[in-house]
Amino acid sequence: MTATVNYNRVDIAYKTGGSWTVGVALDGAGTDHWHHGVAVLGGSSNRVHNFFKNHDLSDLFQRTLRADDTLEALPAAFFTTSVIGDEAFGTPGVVYDSGGTLKIRVAYQEASGGGSQLQIAKLDSADTPSLSSDADVSAAAVKAVAPGIISFMSLAVDAQTVYAAWVDSADGDLDYDSNNDDAGWGTDQSLLASITCNAICCNVYERLGVIVLAYVYDDAGTVKYNEFTIRTIPDTADLNPPPTIKKIQREIVMV
Repeated sequence: MTATVNYNRVDIAYKTGGSWTVGVALDGAGTDHWHHGVAVLGGSSNRVHNFFKNHDLSDLFQRTLRADDTLEALPAAFFTTSVIGDEAFGTPGVVYDSGGTLKIRVAYQEASGGGSQLQIAKLDSADTPSLSSDADVSAAAVKAVAPGIISFMSLAVDAQTVYAAWVDSADGDLDYDSNNDDAGWGTDQSLLASITCNAICCNVYERLGVIVLAYVYDDAGTVKYNEFTIRTIPDTADLNPPPTIKKIQREIVMV
């Protein structure tokens, strides 16, 4: 008697012609378990860049759903030593426009060299994109992933500046760094100290003329919200002098 073995699979469904497709396989199947990670919309390109993981091998993949609803052929893994566990990717991923090129950025956690550092997968949105990575964004290890944890890493973007936030493994505090259009990551900075952070998700938005990095986090089992100011939007009244008003007379002649 042969026992039945069920394997986790990663499928995608999309709407075309007014109807949803049935599940279309993204992964490489076989006798391995696969787990989904992050899907990033490619902006105006109408592409969807799907990031997922071979759980058994800890390999990470990206596969593109193109604007014409065809799938890129399954490429080779872009990283082969991710953390052991379900949640190798941070959420969400981000996209921004750099001179007309759509840049996709996704955080993931590696497990080579005895560390567990934050990495950033990078690609320019295309039907068959090439991937590269920013290795070890922080010298500090990210908190170890546990089953069921949403994420210990998160990205947000303000114009062309990508912000990365993560949970420091040593003290459970929140740290962050930023990178302006691939100019390079800076020095780790404290986002929030003296906490026990178990999950993080951040975003950038405007509130009352101020651009803030907002983040929702789990502090020792309690979900909390906080934010810090990135920049203030200048008042346009300060930038532009009032227009000169001229009195215009028109002569109307009736014939």
